[in-house]
Amino acid sequence: MTATAEVEGIAKDHLDRAMNDELPLFEGMSYNEDYDSTSISVSVFPTENIDFEIAQAQSMLQGVENSASSEPAQFSALVDTDGENYYTAMVFIF
Repeated sequence: MTATAEVEGIAKDHLDRAMNDELPLFEGMSYNEDYDSTSISVSVFPTENIDFEIAQAQSMLQGVENSASSEPAQFSALVDTDGENYYTAMVFIF
């Protein structure tokens, strides 16, 4: 999988919106958008759940890699914190 400026821009936009309370997110929740060839997932979780969230992200990546066609998928993942919670934004374009 590769990352492009487009995919990273989408992830950054969604991460910024989540951290500015512009998405319907509460601690422990995910926000998802799915389009024809694009999947976006934004999550917010407390610091004590970091290991679980990393395992979830790894599982998601393995699923995408196992089902990928011959064309490489584009992927970006960004993480930030406000001191109390972690915010993640993952974008896949197939």
